[in-house]
Amino acid sequence: MHRIVYVSTANDLSEDDLAELLAEATAHNARDNVTGFLLYNGNNFLQLIEGEADRIGQLMARIEVDERHSGVVRLIDEEAADRCAPGWAMQQVAMNASPDLRLDGLLTVLPKLDPATAKLVRNFVMLN
Repeated sequence: MHRIVYVSTANDLSEDDLAELLAEATAHNARDNVTGFLLYNGNNFLQLIEGEADRIGQLMARIEVDERHSGVVRLIDEEAADRCAPGWAMQQVAMNASPDLRLDGLLTVLPKLDPATAKLVRNFVMLN
């Protein structure tokens, strides 16, 4: 099992663009047994993906050249014993407009994360 968490900057996405991105990701991830979640704050993405190392490598190769975003930076790139988000082919986690309310809402829906990943998510959530 391999896990990557990355951040990137969105390139002027409309709501329709975001919906299309999520539909594509969900279909591809279900086919490839990849799980994870996507956070979007209106400017940036934070995504966690996990699955077999070869599938995750292929997925990251596609993600890094996707023109819907730029500046992909891997924050975590590691082997993992278990999945953080089993059953989530690609879950978009809605983020409330208020940073203070975002964290409360996310903590109720996000899967159990290891401390390092949880800290990254918390920090991302507080960004505007």
